[in-house]
Amino acid sequence: MLDKKKYYTALVLLAVSFVSIYYVPYLYYYFGNQMEVYFVTDQETIASFVAIYGLVAFFLYIPAGIVADIFGAKKLLVFSLASTAVLSALYAMTDSVQVVKWITIGMAVTTILTFWSAWLKSIARAGGEENYAKSYGYVYAMTGVFTVIFGNICVFLVGNDAQNLPRVLWFYTVIYLLTAVLVYFIFPSDHDGDKIVTKDEDKFKFANLLQVMKMPAVWYIGFAIMAWYMFQGTLAAYNKLLPFYFNTTDAQTNFVAVWRTSGVIILAGPFAVWLQSKFKPTAKTMQILAAGAVVLMAGLILLTKMDVPAIVAIAFILLIAFVSLGCRSIYYAAMGDVKIPTLVVGTATGFISLIAYLSDTFIHTWVANIINDGDNGVYAEGFSRLFLLQYGILAFAVVMTYMIYREAKKANKKA
Repeated sequence: MLDKKKYYTALVLLAVSFVSIYYVPYLYYYFGNQMEVYFVTDQETIASFVAIYGLVAFFLYIPAGIVADIFGAKKLLVFSLASTAVLSALYAMTDSVQVVKWITIGMAVTTILTFWSAWLKSIARAGGEENYAKSYGYVYAMTGVFTVIFGNICVFLVGNDAQNLPRVLWFYTVIYLLTAVLVYFIFPSDHDGDKIVTKDEDKFKFANLLQVMKMPAVWYIGFAIMAWYMFQGTLAAYNKLLPFYFNTTDAQTNFVAVWRTSGVIILAGPFAVWLQSKFKPTAKTMQILAAGAVVLMAGLILLTKMDVPAIVAIAFILLIAFVSLGCRSIYYAAMGDVKIPTLVVGTATGFISLIAYLSDTFIHTWVANIINDGDNGVYAEGFSRLFLLQYGILAFAVVMTYMIYREAKKANKKA
């Protein structure tokens, strides 16, 4: 564990690195219209950048965990940030769609294979096993802060001229390089605290992958995270629900979307950490949050049948997002509760991520099909089916967190 000053500095750097390193691959989400103009192409082509990135990334989660355990988190973080800076600079200097596609593939390697599990492992190591929930919660809360800060800077840099798009890429190139330098000097050496592991029995072996796959807790955590990730994905349908039931304007709906997806995590993260400190282990906290989501959703369903101001529905939706993002802030902390060995934490996060983010390949289209009335619109029956799906997902999450809770009790008895 790092001393207090370095601990919080490390958490800030980990938050900055997360927010920045995933901004450029998902540039379409923020500046899709400007990219269409800058690259003189259509939305489908621009969206394909994200599709290519997601497809390549999916196959890299497990290798990412293995790489993190073999080479160590610090080396990989520095490499990822520095190499992504190079790719971002190349991105800024081209207007070729084909070149960007190759850059996107490269970024899948530098942001998933060499970064994702190393990043999660670094959070775990920063505060030690006893502070897993605190570390994850604070980092995710800070990602909300930096998302807002960096997002506003980028909006200012681009302004109303799509030809200013490279300014965003140069901005992040500088952020990557500065963060890489700070990580190099502030983070401890890789492996086993502050020293390099040299004992053969402490080095990663590929047999460790089989060891991880044999751990029931790893599967349960993976499916629990999948459930909460799916639930968060279903909340995107509220962009349609608000104008359908409560006649919100586009501006109001967009405001809610921004805070629903990232803004409320600024408070949700610390709240989840506090809750976890009162109701350990993490699985118990996740169950309490699931119960909160069930109650809040019941309230939202009642509101759809009443004549109430839109602000009331918006409040319920943001509270549901608060609960969901709060759970997101701490769910990886369950690895500490079930005593996953430090040596294979990277591999475990890779395997868990493979399970968890598999839902990315179907949940969004599934939800869209559920609420679509077949005539390019939405209908009440579709939202009723959506609510049933959300309750089903929460029920699945509760079952998986109960299984995690059982594994945590077993692990504590052995300790």
